[in-house]
Amino acid sequence: LVSLEFEEINEQVTLEVSDVIISDSNASAIPSSGPGSTEIQLYPALFSYNQSALQAFYYFSSVTINGVSVDSLDWVGAFNGETCVGARQWDTSNCGGGICDVPLMGEDQFDLTDGYMTNGDIPTFQIYDASEDAYYDAVSSDIPPWFNFGMNNIDLLSADVPISGCM
Repeated sequence: LVSLEFEEINEQVTLEVSDVIISDSNASAIPSSGPGSTEIQLYPALFSYNQSALQAFYYFSSVTINGVSVDSLDWVGAFNGETCVGARQWDTSNCGGGICDVPLMGEDQFDLTDGYMTNGDIPTFQIYDASEDAYYDAVSSDIPPWFNFGMNNIDLLSADVPISGCM
């Protein structure tokens, strides 16, 4: 049995959970269980998707907004039309060799993946800037078509955002 009290910090990024008490089957608190605090990572609102048995992975060496590398709290989301098919928080310290991937889900036999990627589809990408709470369309010079079990290496994914007051 777990009892949680939580306070929403930012609906786009994380929830802070505090005073966690874990009980045994007799409803007695387990001594080392709390009170304490932990964070539960949430997806940005537009980057929610379902798992699929069909997947491909797009690896980006660099992700930037206006030529500046994104922050570890930022996210990259993948879309097939208007449907989010995958996302990854861009914390390169958690990625192999500092190069993160975005898993892209394919349309399998389940209704939850209707509209997901099929062989030959070209995905589009967005970058979520957590510090601005903003989504930006992202581009790359070479986005290969999706195919199941695909492993795609791409140098740069970037978003160019007009800076207020500049022409």
